[in-house]
Amino acid sequence: MASELRVNTLKDASGNNSVATSVVAKGSTKAWSKLDGTGTISFFDSYNHSSVTDNGTGDYTHTLTSAMTDGNYSHTFTARTYFAVLRDGNIPTTTTYRVAHIYNDGAGGNFSYSDGKYISTNITGDLA
Repeated sequence: MASELRVNTLKDASGNNSVATSVVAKGSTKAWSKLDGTGTISFFDSYNHSSVTDNGTGDYTHTLTSAMTDGNYSHTFTARTYFAVLRDGNIPTTTTYRVAHIYNDGAGGNFSYSDGKYISTNITGDLA
């Protein structure tokens, strides 16, 4: 039997540190991942991700388990070396987004894709 708990505010056990439930629902991370994009790609760990696809060197499509309301959610990407960005020309959908791991050779701004060992993603917004 399913049950439902309806509250406006959450507090810690001592009755302090309150937060509105709307902050929890809208301000919480809805999905995150830490990816090993070298060799056979895989997540070191993730939340709300069902899979990751290797589209080629430094190009990865992440698939969410639970959909977002639309493709206008906020995304933040980081990488241990070089940098990770939303794949050029790719528009996120409610269930997928594409990340590029990019290398800058430092000699005149030459950029190229490269496989990355530690690529982290963070998705915030509204779940469908």
